[in-house]
Amino acid sequence: MVISTTPAIFLEKILPLKQLIFADTKPLAKPEVAIIGYNRSFHGLSAVDYSIPGANGKNIVVGVKEQRMQEADLDLYKRILPSSLAAGNITPHATVVSTIIGGAGNSFYDGRGIAWGCRFFPSSFDNLFADDPAVLQSAGVSVQNHSYGTVIQSFYGAEALSYDAHTWSDKNFVHVFSAGNQGTAAATTGPYAGLTGYANITGNFKAAKNVITVGAIDNKNVIAPESSCGPLSDGRIAPQLIALGPNGTSDAAALVSGTVAVMQQVYADSNNNTLPAASLIKAVLFNSADDIHLPGIDHKTGYGLLNSLEAIRTIREKRVDVAAVTQGQQWTKNINIPAGISQVKITLSWTDSAAQVNTSRALIHDLDLSLVEPVTGTIYYPWVLSKAANTDSLKKQSVRGRDSIHTTEQLSIELPVAGNWLIRVNGTKVINGPLPFHIAFSADTLQTFQFTSPQHTSDVNREENPLLDIRWRAIVTDTNQTGNLYISYNNGNSWQLIKTGQKLYSNFYSWSIRDTSSRALFRMETPFGNFFSGNS
Repeated sequence: MVISTTPAIFLEKILPLKQLIFADTKPLAKPEVAIIGYNRSFHGLSAVDYSIPGANGKNIVVGVKEQRMQEADLDLYKRILPSSLAAGNITPHATVVSTIIGGAGNSFYDGRGIAWGCRFFPSSFDNLFADDPAVLQSAGVSVQNHSYGTVIQSFYGAEALSYDAHTWSDKNFVHVFSAGNQGTAAATTGPYAGLTGYANITGNFKAAKNVITVGAIDNKNVIAPESSCGPLSDGRIAPQLIALGPNGTSDAAALVSGTVAVMQQVYADSNNNTLPAASLIKAVLFNSADDIHLPGIDHKTGYGLLNSLEAIRTIREKRVDVAAVTQGQQWTKNINIPAGISQVKITLSWTDSAAQVNTSRALIHDLDLSLVEPVTGTIYYPWVLSKAANTDSLKKQSVRGRDSIHTTEQLSIELPVAGNWLIRVNGTKVINGPLPFHIAFSADTLQTFQFTSPQHTSDVNREENPLLDIRWRAIVTDTNQTGNLYISYNNGNSWQLIKTGQKLYSNFYSWSIRDTSSRALFRMETPFGNFFSGNS
C-alpha cells in the first residue's frame, strides 16, 4: 500500500507494527529521455519488413506504462484502446516511444515501428507497482513497455516483487524496462555502493527476475556511457539486452517491446492463436542476440545486441523446445551438430516465483544447463560472471560454471565437433514442480553472408541522412577476414568499388550516398563467394 504521512507519525505509529516487513519512500517516475532518431537499419528491422511478410504485431496489444500518448497522432490513430489506468497528461515522450514500438509510418518513413499492426493500452507510471492483472487481461495486453525510471536502487524491493508475482501468475506476460540513464553514476547503498559505472539501474522494479531490462547503444555500436547497468544486488546481470538509443534507454526498450509483439504474433499465427510463454520469448531473444563488448555475457550488455530478424526467424523455424522438470529430475535431448559450424549457442529460460523483499538472493527455483560433447564426453557449462564488489572483477570476461542466481542460462561453443551432442537440464531446486522451461538453440554455418540493410528504397533518404549504413551478417572465424564492397546502378551490368579490404566481421559500413535517383544493388566479394543485396 502507498500512504501519505509525516516522518514523526511514520516512526512512532507505523514502523513499530509487527505486520510491517518492508517500507520505502516512493520516488517519482520520470521518462528516460530519447536523444537520437530512429534507424531501421539496426537489428535487422528492414529485413523483417521485406523478408517476413505479415510480421507486424497484428492482434497484439502492447501496454505503454508512463504518460499518455497522443491519440490523434497520424501513426497511432485509432489504435489506442480506452484505459481506466491511463495518465491524465499527454506527452511527446509517450508518443515517440509508442511510435518506435508500432507506429504505422503514415507521417514519414521513420515513423514506422516494428510492430506497426499492434494496438496500444496506456497506463500511468504514477503507480510503480505492476498494474492490475485483471485489467490488463481484459484489454488483451501481452507485453508492456516501461521507458521510465526513478532513482538508483540496489535492492529487491516490493515493486520488483509485484512484477515477479504478476509474471508468475500470468506466464505469457512480458515486461520490458529501460535500464536507466545513470550509467556514469554509482549506487550509494547496497553491496556495490561507490562503484562508479556499475550497479546504477534506476528503480528497484527493474530488479524483478522475470522482466527484461534494456540498455542503449549508439549507431556506431558504441555503448552509451549514460546507459545504466548492473550487477543487481545479488549479482544478476542487468540489462539483459542492448538496443539502439544512445544516451536514452527509452528508445532501446521500445525496440525490444516492439520485437516481442511481433514474436508473439508470429508464434500465435502458427499455434492456433495461442500466445507463447514469456520464458520462450526470453530464451529466443537472448539466444539470437549478437555478442558484443566482451565474449559471452557481460555486465554492460547482458546477452548482447538485439537482433529482431534472428529472433523472429527462430520463432518461425521453431528452433525451440519446451519441457518441465521436478526436484532432482534431469531432462535430456540429443541434437545433431553438422560439420562446418562456427558456433552453437543454447539458452535456457524459466519463470520464477516472487522472492521476499530485501533478499540477498532472489532466485527461488534453480535449473542448471549443460551440454555434453559426443567424442570426449566433455561437459560444457553456462557462462557466469564475477559478482565481486570491485570494478576490476566486474570487467572480467565470463567463464564457464554453475549459475545459481539467474532465471536464464546460456552457453556457447566455438567450432564444435560434428556429432550428436546431449543437452541436459537438471532440476536442482524445484519447489512447486513440475517447473516448465524453454530452450532456444542456434548453429551458425561458417562462411555465410547476408545483406540485411538496405532492403528497399524507403531505407535510403539522402536529405535526412547523407550517410547510409550498409549492414550485413557474416559468419567467419577470422575477425581479420576482409571483402570488397561494390555498387551497381544498372542492375549488375557494371560495378563500382566502394570499399576494398572491408572487415566482414564488422557487419556494417557507412557510405556517403551518391546524389542520384537511380536504384542500386550492392555486392560483397569475399574469399568464399559473391553476395548481393536487394535492388534498392
